[in-house]
Amino acid sequence: MIAKILMDNRKQDATLEREHGFSMYLEMENHKCLVDVGATEGFARNAHKLGIDIADVDYLFLTHGHADHVGGLPFFLRKNKKAKIIVSEHALSQKYYSSRRELKDISPKIQLNFSYSRFIRISVDTVLEKDIRVLHNENSDFATPKGNSFLMKDSGDGLMADDFNHELLFCFGEKEQMVCTGCAHGGLLNILHTVKKKTALPIKTVIGGFHLLDTDDMNQYESTEEVEQIALALKNDYPDTMFYTGHCTGDKPYNQMKKILGSKLDFFYVGKEMIIE
Repeated sequence: MIAKILMDNRKQDATLEREHGFSMYLEMENHKCLVDVGATEGFARNAHKLGIDIADVDYLFLTHGHADHVGGLPFFLRKNKKAKIIVSEHALSQKYYSSRRELKDISPKIQLNFSYSRFIRISVDTVLEKDIRVLHNENSDFATPKGNSFLMKDSGDGLMADDFNHELLFCFGEKEQMVCTGCAHGGLLNILHTVKKKTALPIKTVIGGFHLLDTDDMNQYESTEEVEQIALALKNDYPDTMFYTGHCTGDKPYNQMKKILGSKLDFFYVGKEMIIE
């Protein structure tokens, strides 16, 4: 399969757009897929420049309900008339907020009264195709990202800590699998443990944000030691897995992990192509 990053916080090509968001195109043997659609329609403009026709996509997978992953959905629905849209039953029915620096609404601004029949709302683990599985993270043996602490939701009873009941994991591949983590709000190690427990297939590739943020003057996130422990666990428990990360993974945590994982870890950016054999 071939994966191309359509939207990310980082870019290397000046002709492409970047934003705080994530979108990835995935071309498989029998399917053309998107994972998330960024914060705006910028993902589609990048797709056009990269030679990808959004109208040809068969599946759109939405990892969770935050606006930086689903904000481009209205544009996608206008341009694509056939794709099935895979989403948690909770993702688009709750309002989301971030209190990082100041209280901010990070809910998608989406009206679903049209094309609602195209949505497949996931409530239980589901095998969509012989090479596509949708899972819920159910492991809590490891710590969740400290950056989760400023994320909240309102499902109708006032603000509460976001429990990420709207987050889904997507596994692609028939004999070996590529796991897309979205933002890994459930914790990268928890997610991989869940995939190992629920599937019998080896994890060949992991693509997505790790939600390990750069500490700044206002907020303290994972310490150097904590980041190193995560990297060591990945190296020891998943020695044959290739990891690609970006979006919500900061430069400092990435560099700390890179020292331990070496060639098994790489940054992605807008326009990056990854061939998964």
